[in-house]
Amino acid sequence: MTDTNPNTLTVRIDPELKQQLEAFAAEVHFKLDDLVDQMIREMLFRNSPEFADPTNPRTVAYRAVEASLLQGIRGELISEEELDKFLDDNYGTVDKGSPQEP
Repeated sequence: MTDTNPNTLTVRIDPELKQQLEAFAAEVHFKLDDLVDQMIREMLFRNSPEFADPTNPRTVAYRAVEASLLQGIRGELISEEELDKFLDDNYGTVDKGSPQEP
């Protein structure tokens, strides 16, 4: 959270949903408050005009992260060489000193 003096929001949810949130927070190593804060921020962003603009840098980054997470979940991983090429092509930031697989 960015606010050093957060406000309290009380929300009534059914016990099963609360249990799912608590389990997910534990799985991703978040405090429940921080997870809910992040989820609210994400939903506000996803419903903003900024998100609708495909050229907005924040939108581009968000969608790239979302796509890569889904690829990872599906097991569609890329090689280190493909990642290096992508980083070099897009950011010029390949770590030439990293060890290469045989």
